[in-house]
Amino acid sequence: MPASTALRVSIVILNWNGWEDTLACLESVRRSDYPDFRIILVDNGSTNDSLERISAWCAGKMPVISINAATQEKGPAEAENMDSLPPAERPLVILKTGKNLGFSEGNNVAIRRALAGSRPADVVFLLNNDTRIETGAVSRAVEVLRERQAGIVGCVIKDASGTVTLFGGDLRPPKFFYAPYRLFLRKHKPGDEAVSVVWGTAMLIRRDVLLAHEARFGHFLNPSYFLYMEDYDFCFETQKMGYPIIVAKNAVVYHGHTANYAQTKFRNAITLYYSTRNTIHIANSFLPIGWRLIFHLYFPLVRCKDIFLLLIRRKTIEVRALLDGLRDGYRGVKGEWPKHPSESRTS
Repeated sequence: MPASTALRVSIVILNWNGWEDTLACLESVRRSDYPDFRIILVDNGSTNDSLERISAWCAGKMPVISINAATQEKGPAEAENMDSLPPAERPLVILKTGKNLGFSEGNNVAIRRALAGSRPADVVFLLNNDTRIETGAVSRAVEVLRERQAGIVGCVIKDASGTVTLFGGDLRPPKFFYAPYRLFLRKHKPGDEAVSVVWGTAMLIRRDVLLAHEARFGHFLNPSYFLYMEDYDFCFETQKMGYPIIVAKNAVVYHGHTANYAQTKFRNAITLYYSTRNTIHIANSFLPIGWRLIFHLYFPLVRCKDIFLLLIRRKTIEVRALLDGLRDGYRGVKGEWPKHPSESRTS
């Protein structure tokens, strides 16, 4: 695809204390064969030496533009001839939030930046920092987006070894989302066909879809979720607007942590809290009243079973997180979990 006809892609990567994963991700992105992309990295209030590590890695590879996300004050001026540079040599834009805004708002900060200026992005590619992309993944996903006029294109997600497909598209209609898993989910569909949900792990979104969300809701990703399930919310709302959602079967992304912190005792607690609480919020937002009643009859029972199994294994931190998630979900609590540990490495 010639650079002159390529859609402008901004690749957004969110970092929170996870510089080891982030550097591996950046290495893979720099090898992309797509002719017109820029990288926007959001440091979401890291409390370790992530910024120093990332800047040191960039030395000799690419210039760095460091920007205060709150004030838009920046360091060295952005290169006027950025578009004339090969994508891998264009400046890495680092947006510093100063605090942990969560996955949703952290990405929103970068999306605002990507859509601003005289040459805004045509497509924003949200990419988890603990992923690696195949060289042709962006090109294949953009090709599907153009051919199918899709609003969102997702990638096939494999584990770090590439031997297990973690996600290939979710085909459940929203009203069946919370029905028994095996009845309505066809997991790992080959792709290039319409689906109901793609993962925010690797998600391409057209500019007009993002602007439609902002005009309607005042945000891109819903910041009230903070972490987990915001991609489902975004996809369901996008479907309601009439935009197709496609998985590009040949756009492969590998998902898995490279560092030893992947199994910290806080990771499972964070996952249990937000996934439990936010699933309740999703159900209340999207399910018809009949399906909502069914959901609220069985979902607490499923979580009680999980609590029992965790108690047997003496996973007290996880039990407290799950109980907090149930309580806050039914109380309508949103935003950051007050017990969200700052020392966790989850991004």
